[in-house]
Amino acid sequence: MSENIKTTKELARYYRSQDIPLWVHGSPGIGKSQAIRQLTYELRIGFIDVRLGSLMPEDLSGIPVPDMIKRLAIWLESEFWPNHERDGEEGIIIFDEISDASRALQSAAYKIILERQHLPPGWWPCAAGNRREDRAAAGAISTALANRFAHVEVEADLECTIEYFNAIGVNELITGFLRFRPGLLHSMEGANLLAFPTPRSWEQAGKVCDAPHGLRFKLMRGLVGEGPAGEFEAYAKVSDLPDLDDIVDNPAKTRIPSEPGTKYALSSMLARRAIRSNLTKSARISSVKSLAVTLRYAQCWMPPSVTTACVKPKRLSNLPNATATCNCKRYSMWPGDQPHKGMLETGGEHEANVHDIC
Repeated sequence: MSENIKTTKELARYYRSQDIPLWVHGSPGIGKSQAIRQLTYELRIGFIDVRLGSLMPEDLSGIPVPDMIKRLAIWLESEFWPNHERDGEEGIIIFDEISDASRALQSAAYKIILERQHLPPGWWPCAAGNRREDRAAAGAISTALANRFAHVEVEADLECTIEYFNAIGVNELITGFLRFRPGLLHSMEGANLLAFPTPRSWEQAGKVCDAPHGLRFKLMRGLVGEGPAGEFEAYAKVSDLPDLDDIVDNPAKTRIPSEPGTKYALSSMLARRAIRSNLTKSARISSVKSLAVTLRYAQCWMPPSVTTACVKPKRLSNLPNATATCNCKRYSMWPGDQPHKGMLETGGEHEANVHDIC
């Protein structure tokens, strides 16, 4: 059974607490090593990424240098091994592309994984690699090495990807398109093994969305392939998004786009506008007001399948004052969402005039 990025991080967190090495398997571009990197950010510990495919066995085991006085060989270590002063007291070292490693390199990894050779206390080893069926240069894996790990297989997940893209500010056209065409989040069908859609390539594609139309298709094609790029270009050409400030100022009179795909893009824009973090009390009230008018606009003009993308408990919990969100009349009236209100994290003092705004 496959996991998504979020559950993979949860499993990795627990395996680390029990000092059990983890091997994350999955297709190219779905964020295997990125998930581990995100975990280190959350734990505030060090992170080292070692690409095994480009190493030699001596890089792991060390190079023997003779000590003529002691008549012994001294093993010189590679620079990438964790150093407490440079990398911190605790951390995760990930051996990426492990499925591309030669048998000799895999054998050199035995002592590192089982005996923690070269790893100081507080540092936890894990690995990530592609699957052989993904045509990603993955080779045969030594059963002796595999048996030293716990194994988790991860797949691309739309909700996890959208949440991550919103957090890092990927262009809303990308998130809207992926909601409209979720099958193109990750697809290797008919791929030429050069450019094909993955969460990683869509993240890069977000950087070229604002290019001129004629150039944008060529740039997209180089990232996600010709078919997905053509579909995105057709989607982008019919996108006619209203101004978000107009929605906040006058939601009842602001026009709604007619194309279904454009509505999904608009839902991503509305959700990101509603959960934008603010610090001052007046800004927090403004944020709740944005939520209220967003819900009003969505309820009045957009179909339920699209408005669901706007109202997600985990998204709303990112509001600066989630308690105020719970007491927003528009949210309390939201159909079918009552059981989820308890999932919102409370924080900060309750704003006395929230009901007046909402």
